Amino acid sequence: MEHFGGELTKCIIETFPEFAEELVNIIYDPVRKDETEVKYILKRSGVHFIHQSWLFPLTSSLTTVILRENKIVQLESCLPWLMPNLIHLDVSHNALVKFLGPSDPSEILCQRLEEVDLSYNLITEEYLDASHNSLERFPPSTEDFWRGSLVTLNLQHNKLDQLRENILKLGTLQKLDVSHNHIEFIIAPEYWDCPSLTDLNLSNNHLGWRKTEKLCWSFRRTA
Repeated sequence: MEHFGGELTKCIIETFPEFAEELVNIIYDPVRKDETEVKYILKRSGVHFIHQSWLFPLTSSLTTVILRENKIVQLESCLPWLMPNLIHLDVSHNALVKFLGPSDPSEILCQRLEEVDLSYNLITEEYLDASHNSLERFPPSTEDFWRGSLVTLNLQHNKLDQLRENILKLGTLQKLDVSHNHIEFIIAPEYWDCPSLTDLNLSNNHLGWRKTEKLCWSFRRTA
């Protein structure tokens, strides 16, 4: 949009959503469909906001949403929580300061979600809840953006198969819940760099112990 001498700010989009949508569709044609997938791809457009009405007709069918390299400051609640067939969400390289979960867990419909990329934003959350999805991995750049701010991370009820280094190098992390996943491997403790971690829940994973239903550790550090 910047190539045409202007920007679609959040205020403009919220005030004139239909006009803004028509403009975006004419210039970028973001909706791509084939026999198995429905994608919404809007990259390098300079938009500050994606109005929920733009996605509403596709809510139940979208499999991929790529919004990278824009200036998006906020996501509507439908992204990704109300999209039952969404698998990939890429909102990297934007200006997000928060990634909010739904107020009611019953509103989480994105049971097929496998990958969320929020890297290169302005998020400084202390609490992040990405539970009850189908995430198979967490963004590799996690430590770069939340290392100095994230205190509580809830990833229970996903499909993670490893507890990776990017999570275990979150320096301010105090509570980590990765229960009810498929975790079979954890990196050796000497590679951990999370000195503030006091509570770790690994229950209901595949770590090789005969019983993992109650595998919860509470660390009490001394000076």
